[in-house]
Amino acid sequence: MWLLSVVRNCLRKKATGTLGVVVVSKDGDRRKAVTSLVGEWAESLRVKGTSADQIELLKARVPRVNSGCGFDRVRDLNGDTAYTFIGGLKVREDSDQFASYQTRNFYLSAMKQFARFLIRRKILTENPFYDLEPWDVRKDRKHDRREVTADELQSLISTTEVADVTRSKLSAVDRAMLYCVAVFTGLRSAELGSLRSESFNLEPAEVTVPGKFTKNGDPAVQPLPPAIVPLLTEWLMGKPANSLCWPGPWAKNKGAGKFLKADLEAADVPYVKDGLFADFHGLRHELRLAPDPKRGEPEGSVGAGAAQHDHTDRG
Repeated sequence: MWLLSVVRNCLRKKATGTLGVVVVSKDGDRRKAVTSLVGEWAESLRVKGTSADQIELLKARVPRVNSGCGFDRVRDLNGDTAYTFIGGLKVREDSDQFASYQTRNFYLSAMKQFARFLIRRKILTENPFYDLEPWDVRKDRKHDRREVTADELQSLISTTEVADVTRSKLSAVDRAMLYCVAVFTGLRSAELGSLRSESFNLEPAEVTVPGKFTKNGDPAVQPLPPAIVPLLTEWLMGKPANSLCWPGPWAKNKGAGKFLKADLEAADVPYVKDGLFADFHGLRHELRLAPDPKRGEPEGSVGAGAAQHDHTDRG
């Protein structure tokens, strides 16, 4: 009977055009400012163990929708209004380019998550964004990644390390090592940007990423293939104790793609091939690279044999 009642209620609201309209549990809650509630939500996420970077993303997305839709109070929340606004999102405020379907889905997901928090707090009785369908990203493939071949990676690293060009305040040698570690470990740019010299333990050959920098909030211990250990040993000798291996805001500001594109161009490696892009994030997905003695690949080389690299997406 309870389920039948819920179904009837939803059908009634759909017929009257009120499905997706907020229902506030108490009269006093109707006057609550969503700005303060976003702050409370962010704090609950922090206590739950959500990474600081993820919280900042959510805190940017939800207020942008609330502001754009005029959602000042809880009583203002409306699914149709939010869906229309998110559908018209631009890449930047001063841009004419619409946001990708994937970006729109990120914003929609954030609004749904915020509403679930309000329901747990008994401020809302139902989620006004629940029935909003996500955009089909298969129809909006603007930036599909391509595989970087072993020869291309070899050219990229060998050219970069002798280029004597600084990009995003990272030296050529440091960028070359960044590409090596990215390929051999599969770590994300934010995780790589958090690594310090002490993060590498070269005796069991592993690298540890603190939980605050991983996508799922858990510390990650990633094994290193033997081929890269001698290279890391020599490189880390020049790093001060407890210093960031690749300092600067490049990871937070998504600058890796920019300097990778420039380094690929310098190495005569095409950034775009057959409509597919060789971006930084693709390094961790597309390659399983490690020296393979059966192929005659020496230790320390970049080869295309079997790699000790977990390709499982921890996200």
